[in-house]
Amino acid sequence: MNITIDTHLINELALSLKGFSEFEIIQILNLAYQKSGSIEKKDTQLILEEKEQIIKKSGMIEILNFKEGIDDIGGLDNLKDWLGNKSKIFNNLESALEFGVETPSGMLIVGMPGCGKSLTAKATARLLMYHFLG
Repeated sequence: MNITIDTHLINELALSLKGFSEFEIIQILNLAYQKSGSIEKKDTQLILEEKEQIIKKSGMIEILNFKEGIDDIGGLDNLKDWLGNKSKIFNNLESALEFGVETPSGMLIVGMPGCGKSLTAKATARLLMYHFLG
């Protein structure tokens, strides 16, 4: 069986499948194919749901759901601008990598209690469309 998948979609799927074993990846892609007869962009949602189930089963960490967004952060305009620029990279990762743009590997948030560190982490996760694990 040969399946043709757009290169851009392959890169998106690869990002979504990070952290899975080879066996889990094969199982998830088979499930996606069985549901629709093809592998499409909408299957990234299925991948995220499967990842959430595996995380829940582990019992070690949990996915935290929240409503906070970048606009809920008061002040910190330079940080919000920087995060906005980085979100453009993550949303267009294939093109960014072609131009040699390096993706950030992390961010350290330091401050006194109550200054918005957790809010910033939640808003960043939402902006980059990543799960927030706790």
